[in-house]
Amino acid sequence: MRDAGWWLECDAPETMLNRLREASQRKLRLYGAACCRRITDLLGPGARRAIEAAERFAAGAITAAELKTIRQQALARPGTPKGEDIPQLARQEALAAVGHVSQVGKQTCWGSVRLAARSAVEAVAHGPTWAAAAISDRVDVCDRLRQGERRAQADLLRDIFPNPFSPPITPDPAWQTPLILDLARRITDEGDIAGLPILADALEEAGCDNHEILDHLRSPGPHVRGCRAVDLILGKN
Repeated sequence: MRDAGWWLECDAPETMLNRLREASQRKLRLYGAACCRRITDLLGPGARRAIEAAERFAAGAITAAELKTIRQQALARPGTPKGEDIPQLARQEALAAVGHVSQVGKQTCWGSVRLAARSAVEAVAHGPTWAAAAISDRVDVCDRLRQGERRAQADLLRDIFPNPFSPPITPDPAWQTPLILDLARRITDEGDIAGLPILADALEEAGCDNHEILDHLRSPGPHVRGCRAVDLILGKN
């Protein structure tokens, strides 16, 4: 039986996403972008710009037409990854992930993001670590890399989305002081993740005693744009 504890322990992001079909496009796209940011070492500069554009589109900073143009340019001229040689399959899957997360108009955002996350997993599973393994070990290495990346994606989901099996938290207006709102906006707009513990301290000083929020902000993460605790303060979904 699935419950709040299941959500906290689950390491199957696709199964978790099934509980989030009605989630906002903003949060879904930020999740997809966070998955893609984990594989930027497999991507060239053009493709990385498409990830940034997907985040900006989620934030309402650019239009769908602008995102479409950047996406087309990225897929046509993705650029070359730096560093060690990247296996061709890993490059293809990484670029597919970017294409899915920056997609607009053809299918639901939930479906596109689901595909982006799946492609990101396969990119990691067939990346340099897999290529460097002995031929006889590659199946086991691939499975291990897949499992590790899925666990990481599940952690990203837990950062961005509230536990769907737990009662929703209602923020106290007293928490939304100008200082706290300014800190939260800077974290959201600039990706200033280092500011999360400072935000937690400011909330506590303002009278917040909700340990779910405070502990999450002070936890090691992962934390990304769309963090559920920050969104709660800003009233974003």
